[in-house]
Amino acid sequence: MLKEFLPYIKNTLETCYNNGVMERNNNTCKLIKRIAFGFRNFRNFKARILIVTNYFRKQKEMMNFHSSPLNV
Repeated sequence: MLKEFLPYIKNTLETCYNNGVMERNNNTCKLIKRIAFGFRNFRNFKARILIVTNYFRKQKEMMNFHSSPLNV
């Protein structure tokens, strides 16, 4: 079985990619869902997730980065 998966194991060790960020987001969504006892609608639930994960701040920082006069 090890010989069968050896190329995949080698690829995992050679690259630095992982799914840690996505796992964190999934865990955050599940945590909010557990402690919220239900939102009135999905928009409120989505807004809470975006606020907790600092999505709005990251988007604002990216906008400031692209609008900087030094970035030509």
